[in-house]
Amino acid sequence: MRAFFLFQSLTLAAFFSVAAQAADPVNAASPGGKGSLRPMGLQETCFKSGSRAVPVVCGRVQVNWKLWTLMGEPIGDYVLGWSPTKVRVADAEGGGSQSYTVENLPKAVGKAVQRMELYVEAVAFVEKAPTSRNDTAVVLAFNTGVAAKPGETSMNVPEGYNWEKFLHGGMSNKGIGLGLAGWCVAEGRQQLNAKDAKAVMRAGVKLDGLQVCPSSTVDVAPVENALAKLCESNTGATPHYCSRKKEAKEIDAIDAAFAKLEDRRPGGTTGAGKKAGSSDPMEAAFEAAETERKAREDARLKAAAELRERLAAAERLALVRKSALDFCNAAKATEDSCAARTCGSKPSAKICTDSREDPTPPCGGGPNTSCIAFPKYTCYANAPNPKRPEWESCAATAAQACATSGKPIVSVDQCVADRTR
Repeated sequence: MRAFFLFQSLTLAAFFSVAAQAADPVNAASPGGKGSLRPMGLQETCFKSGSRAVPVVCGRVQVNWKLWTLMGEPIGDYVLGWSPTKVRVADAEGGGSQSYTVENLPKAVGKAVQRMELYVEAVAFVEKAPTSRNDTAVVLAFNTGVAAKPGETSMNVPEGYNWEKFLHGGMSNKGIGLGLAGWCVAEGRQQLNAKDAKAVMRAGVKLDGLQVCPSSTVDVAPVENALAKLCESNTGATPHYCSRKKEAKEIDAIDAAFAKLEDRRPGGTTGAGKKAGSSDPMEAAFEAAETERKAREDARLKAAAELRERLAAAERLALVRKSALDFCNAAKATEDSCAARTCGSKPSAKICTDSREDPTPPCGGGPNTSCIAFPKYTCYANAPNPKRPEWESCAATAAQACATSGKPIVSVDQCVADRTR
């Protein structure tokens, strides 16, 4: 009986559809289109989850789509398929986050990744849309229905449109400046008029490029739960996504156990009535372990203290050296300036004793392009400058007189070395 009524319903729908299309061929708007979409130029797309522990999930996304008309109205169907590739996990103590590929996650967490659910809102771009304005970009906005797990397809009921709201031909002012994602801003987005929308549908729709919108969401609750269970059962080194508080409590518990052993002195009794100094193998083992632990702790504290002292000494030496360098540079500059005022500028070590004018000096431009000869001399013999020893003697005397510390500074390096001994 149900099959009979279903057959009747489909027959009536087809009849009315054909009748409507025959009465109004414009509303027929065939043939529509179908295909698959992936995000433009990206191997993977990242989604914000709103979770503090697992803030971002990245994956490969594909949407299979189909557009057609039924009884003169446009219908769209969009089915999502996806596979996660990376998960960003936050530090439990608030120190940032780290990205993991799905393969590198702990096994239990990797299984939980396959239970996440993704819901996508997106826009797709109509290729070569035959609108009344050739410069108009035409986009189709849609969602993929019920969220889908990796390896599964989303469940989506085909959606009917009003021709006036079927396609969009202008970005919202609020979306300008956001790039292609600006088309995702629904408020103020311009609709394509019904005439142009029907023309696009009749010409056959080809969607080129998928822009996933920021409003898309991924449910990471399975991963959060898996991480929490993993941290609760962890017995080794604490991963960055687990709280260190548990580790600190375990250390405190161990210390408390050892402290109880310390209270068991010779002359006292154990729970079984034995003397603490008896030859109990278990007690002796605990005492040996406690002694070894204390020795390691003392060695660690001593090494840490020595390291702090070395660092402090190095810092003090650096400050002393900087202070000495600043003083020596200033003192040397003062002495040099004082000596220059007393003895004048430093003469050259040698002077020319035989210079001759070149027979063909260079020619420079004169009035009316005439040539003006500029004399040029070449030195053929040098000799020590007799003024140099006089200046050096004066400079030595002046340096002694100008020395700010009572001793002339021969070099800055030597001055620093003397002051940091």
